[in-house]
Amino acid sequence: MESLESAQARGATVLAEVVGHSITADGWRIAGNAQDGDAWTESFRRAIADAGMSPEDIGTVYGDARGTPALDLAEARAIANVWKPGQVRVAKEHVHQRQSGHCRDARARECLEHH
Repeated sequence: MESLESAQARGATVLAEVVGHSITADGWRIAGNAQDGDAWTESFRRAIADAGMSPEDIGTVYGDARGTPALDLAEARAIANVWKPGQVRVAKEHVHQRQSGHCRDARARECLEHH
């Protein structure tokens, strides 16, 4: 990952740009947040606000729950707290982790893609 200016200066094809970011931690456990989804909800809302967008501007959510029951539940609750049913695509694949890395601490990190 590099700054937009750096990529443009070297003539690179820009595939994506991080326009908003948020990290939350509720201290529930070292590898994830509580199942109520509140920390993840807050992380989504902060990232969207940081980007100067609204939930309606987001087309796809690339989740980070990794298929564990507790984290999948928290993530699903958070998505339901932020978006209406059918308003956002939830990608089942986690290919973004190969490019962006993986957060292994008590933080909720989500990748959002706008329309």
